[in-house]
Amino acid sequence: MHKVCFVMKKLLIALSALCFSSALIAQVPPPPPLPEQGILEHKIIDAIEQKDRDLYASLLDDNVRVFANGDLVATNRDQWMKAMGDMLAAEGVSFSVKDKYSATGSFLLVVYYNSQSSWGTELPEDCCWSTDAFQYAIRDGKIASIRKLTGGD
Repeated sequence: MHKVCFVMKKLLIALSALCFSSALIAQVPPPPPLPEQGILEHKIIDAIEQKDRDLYASLLDDNVRVFANGDLVATNRDQWMKAMGDMLAAEGVSFSVKDKYSATGSFLLVVYYNSQSSWGTELPEDCCWSTDAFQYAIRDGKIASIRKLTGGD
């Protein structure tokens, strides 16, 4: 009986090792990003941080769909640029992209912004920043959809 238990233990250990090692070998790496993805990421970040309304608009598909907190808020570039473009162009509003996460065909940006226009003077460094997250989905070299999640102060 003792020999049978010992053999069963060895068999169980061998099978476990075999299963574990085959699981490691069978894992497939994630697909690479789309060829234009890195370029679009950098251009969107530049457009936001430099407040370049024209560059931002040029990266959007004509029929971009935009959702804010789950609600559809724009079904084309002109509608979205009325909201986002006006904010980008607003005097005294500054933007900073703090975090970026990528997956094949999309990327997420965490954008901090503040407004000095209501203060009339320079803001203290730790004052009045708000945060929004934007997930940009890519199709045919353009931003095809945007999902915005409004953060807090």
